[in-house]
Amino acid sequence: MEQLSGMIFLLLLAGPVCGEKLTYTVREENPPAVISNIGEDAELDKKYSADVFAQLRYTLGDVPAKYQGLLTIDETSGILRTVQRIDRDMICPSEKQCVIALQVQVKSPHFQIILVDVTIEDLNDNAPWFPTAVVQRTMTEASLLGATLTLPTADDLDSPAFGVQWYNLTGSTDTFELKIRRLSDGSVIITLVLKERLDREKKDSYTVQLIAFDGGSPSKSGSVTINVQVLDVNDNNPQFDEQTYRVSVKENMRSNSRVIQVRAHDADIGPNGALTYRFASKTKKALGDLFSINDTNGEIVVTGKLDYEESSTYTLTVLAQDKNPDSLAQTTVIITVQDLNDNAPKIKLNDPEADGSVHVSELTETGSFVAHITVRDPDGGVNGMFSCTLNHDHFTIVQLYETEFKIVTSAGFNREVTESYDVEVVCLDKGEPPLSSTGHITVNIMDENDHNPRFRQPTYRATIWENDVSKPFLVMVEAFDEDVGENANISYRLEEEVSGIFNIDSISGNLTVKVPLDYEQVHRIQINVLAVDHGEPALTGTAAVIIDVIDVDDEDPTFSQKHYMFEVAENEPSDTRVDQVFAADADSAQFNKFILSIDRDSEAHAAFALDSNSGVIYTRKMLDREEQDVHQLTVLACQRWPPCSYQHHVSVCESNR
Repeated sequence: MEQLSGMIFLLLLAGPVCGEKLTYTVREENPPAVISNIGEDAELDKKYSADVFAQLRYTLGDVPAKYQGLLTIDETSGILRTVQRIDRDMICPSEKQCVIALQVQVKSPHFQIILVDVTIEDLNDNAPWFPTAVVQRTMTEASLLGATLTLPTADDLDSPAFGVQWYNLTGSTDTFELKIRRLSDGSVIITLVLKERLDREKKDSYTVQLIAFDGGSPSKSGSVTINVQVLDVNDNNPQFDEQTYRVSVKENMRSNSRVIQVRAHDADIGPNGALTYRFASKTKKALGDLFSINDTNGEIVVTGKLDYEESSTYTLTVLAQDKNPDSLAQTTVIITVQDLNDNAPKIKLNDPEADGSVHVSELTETGSFVAHITVRDPDGGVNGMFSCTLNHDHFTIVQLYETEFKIVTSAGFNREVTESYDVEVVCLDKGEPPLSSTGHITVNIMDENDHNPRFRQPTYRATIWENDVSKPFLVMVEAFDEDVGENANISYRLEEEVSGIFNIDSISGNLTVKVPLDYEQVHRIQINVLAVDHGEPALTGTAAVIIDVIDVDDEDPTFSQKHYMFEVAENEPSDTRVDQVFAADADSAQFNKFILSIDRDSEAHAAFALDSNSGVIYTRKMLDREEQDVHQLTVLACQRWPPCSYQHHVSVCESNR
């Protein structure tokens, strides 16, 4: 077996018990060497047989990046060794402990993990050091006793035991002394404390040396040179070259263009004479978006968009200040903006409707007011002067004041022909070149109730059977109105005198009959239907409805006399004409044709005959008055042959001639 050698100062063997670890200590800067045999220290040779122990293989688990390449383990023998010289101050700078924690994995045929801690022992091989060799500090000659200057602290890469332990001051110790304050975390604050008054005119600089010592034996040290420059007291205020600066710029000046440069001077030297420029607080708040000032050279530039129309002049208050916050100088910068014709006239319609339009009645008279417009041009002088025109057949523009105009009507309107007009107003300023604006005003023509309702046809015709109310509908009338809205909303009505006979639906225009009609009373009825709009005042349209009543045979025939009395001479031959009877009814001609006959049951039926069409009565035989002087006839009138219920009595008397 390879002999274990090297500088291993402490070996604590915890044994093979699970959960315990092996601990070793290695001194830094030693050459590569064997640390120990992990398998034997963990007593694996006692735990396993010689054959099994010989088969064990050793590897290191994951090693933190900063420790990689420092240690290695032999896979077969389990010997742990250093690979190179270990510089503790590189891997654990200024740390109290430097421990490399390892996991040694043991495999085949068994597997287990052995925890190993390797502590790197520190050597005092680093001296304290400061970040820089020389430090510059300043203190004004007006500083009070006890005034302090913060000094840098030293650093030491060794462990705290060999780190910086104390400081010492050499040099101008009559003027300055050292004050060290230790904090709870172990760090220190070092200050240089003024012990006597400074006088720059006697001595303008001091040099002291700050020395740091570590905890080694012998102690190592490092130093830094402190140069203290005595500064002049700021006893002069700045002064501007001019109390007021004036400059003129164009309003189209580009952003970041130079406006003017202000200058101030300070009689002090060094920092006391170094000036910074700025705007006064109110100037910055009000105009900081438009202008900025270079705090070093006092150059003022434009940063926003200048607009003559918003402001023709700008007044800036500029301050110059040295290091003393109370040492200020003030000047005023007046910037005049030159106007350019960069604005076209702006046209505004006053008091429009919600949709931006105006409304005019179609009955408006010529010269009536339509709209009020205001025109403004923000430019100054001639650039802000303008004229406005309107080219339209129905409207004209009238100037009231410099910026106020009205539009009035110049012709009549008919909404039913044109519902709205687009009125174009053009305003042109007098700049060079001139700029113009165009405003569009929508004029809506409001409907007036100037159109009567009109029926689709002047006369409507309908027919109805007399005495029939089972189907009351006669005809539907329809009217229209060229107006709109309520002016065009129509209701249908009847004249009062026929409202008891007929009815019309006010919305649909359906005309119906309410009571049966009698042909015998009236064959044809003409009524007027009214279409009334809802305007104010309402207008009416009229149409005629002619209703023809269709006759039905509903009337009984009647004879021209209640009782006929005729005379005839006796002994006249047969077929002698006696007289004539007449029958009629109130129905139309088609129902006014009757068949006349003598009732067969009448006692005189054998003696007389009746022409069924003409109603002429004839004798059937020669009559003898001595046998019978009066004959009673019953005459029937019907549309069909008997039987018939319409009968009349006729008396025939024989005369003795």
